[in-house]
Amino acid sequence: MDTMDKIFEAYVVKYQHILSCFYPAKGSTGFVERNLTVNWSKAAEVVCGSENVISWFEFQFGKNNKKHIDALVWDRSAGNLFLLESKRFSNLPSKICEIGDDIVRLQDLFEEIKEEKGARIELDKVHHCYGVILADVWPKKGIQCPKRTILESYENCTFLADNICNFSESAQQRLKNYPFADLKYYHTVFDNVSSKEQYALVSLSWRIA
Repeated sequence: MDTMDKIFEAYVVKYQHILSCFYPAKGSTGFVERNLTVNWSKAAEVVCGSENVISWFEFQFGKNNKKHIDALVWDRSAGNLFLLESKRFSNLPSKICEIGDDIVRLQDLFEEIKEEKGARIELDKVHHCYGVILADVWPKKGIQCPKRTILESYENCTFLADNICNFSESAQQRLKNYPFADLKYYHTVFDNVSSKEQYALVSLSWRIA
C-alpha cells in the first residue's frame, strides 16, 4: 500500500469515528465540503507525521491572486506535494462541470509554482506533485438514481471517462488527451448515516509531476 492509499484509508477512519459520535449537520442539508479537505489533511498528518506535514487552505495563485485551490498539503519528509479540491455532488450537472475546471486549476497552480522558481515553495524539495479531488454523494437507498450512477462510476473507475463530455468546453480541450499518470479512484459507503440515503466518500487522485 503506497502513501496515497494509506492517507485515504486514514481519511475513511476519521469519518467513521466522526459519524459514530454524532450527526454533523442539521436535517438533510448535507455536510459542508470544507470538512473533506480538513479531514484529508489530518489523515495525511497521521500517515506522514504531523511534524512533517504542512497544510494551507484557500491557497492563492493566478493574476492578482484571484484564483485559489481548497488546500495545499506538503509532506516535506517524502517530498510529496498534494493539491486538493473538494466537491459536494448536490446539483449534479454543475458540480460535474466544476470538477473539470478544478482539475485544470490544480495543473495551472503547479505550473505557476514552477514559474515562481522557489519564491513560495522550494521545488528542489518536491519529488512528486499530486492532484486530489475529494467529493461526497448521497444516493437514495435501494434506488437507481443519478447520484448512484456517480457512485458507481467511482466504484468502476470510470468517472472521468464517463463525464469528460460534461465538463466545460475549455476543460474538455485541456483534458481530452491528458495522460492522468497513476490515476486512482477511492470510494467508501456509509449505510447508517441516514435512514433514506447512503453517504459515500468518493475521490480520485493522479500524479501531476
